[in-house]
Amino acid sequence: MDEPVAIVTGATGYIGRPVVRSLAARGHRVAAAYYSDDAAADMLAAEGTERILPIRADLRQVEGPGQLVRQTVGSLGRPSVLIACAGITQKGAAMMTHPDAVRDVLQLDLAGQIELARLCLKEMWFLGFGRIVLVGSRAGLTGAPGQAAYAAAKAGLSGWAASVAGEVKDGITVNVVAPGALDDDSGTYTAAERETAESRIGLGRLGTAEEVAAVILFLASAEASYVHGTTIPVDGGARF
Repeated sequence: MDEPVAIVTGATGYIGRPVVRSLAARGHRVAAAYYSDDAAADMLAAEGTERILPIRADLRQVEGPGQLVRQTVGSLGRPSVLIACAGITQKGAAMMTHPDAVRDVLQLDLAGQIELARLCLKEMWFLGFGRIVLVGSRAGLTGAPGQAAYAAAKAGLSGWAASVAGEVKDGITVNVVAPGALDDDSGTYTAAERETAESRIGLGRLGTAEEVAAVILFLASAEASYVHGTTIPVDGGARF
């Protein structure tokens, strides 16, 4: 039997890296899609004992999702798993955000992910099995002052998945994972912001990429056969 094929976007990112590693360890051949970090992509591939194929892809371009799927099918075969981690955010007051910045966020975080998922659905239909997991955000469920375009895009993913669940059957599921505040060591939070966030999270701490990846990997598994069209928060019990 052929080894299953997975596409992971944002593969060199904080959440994407452990997802790629885990899928490869579980026997998948992984198309690790990334945008610009060639060095990180090469390092990731070196860990994968030839199961990880880095593919540079710009999902902000209209033709980007199609190129990624075609390259994956040509090099590895039809994908039965899509994990869409790629995304950007724009910070600032909504009424001061330039329309170009809003368009960039909506194109990558929403339109690009939807088009990629649509194309993968067609490949999965031929296989008779598929798992699509879109990485949203808690911001898409509750809003995020100062990140309105980002929150809108992530909310759109949840609406799309819930709608498609009424259309897609035959062994294919589509779901969204919505991470909360994560400890990614990127300077996302000031010390004061971090303290405030932790005080409003039930578990009293920020989450890790591995904790989010664990939920993603379950949804990507055969065992998650009756989870479809839902958005699962992974936020430590946040209440803000």
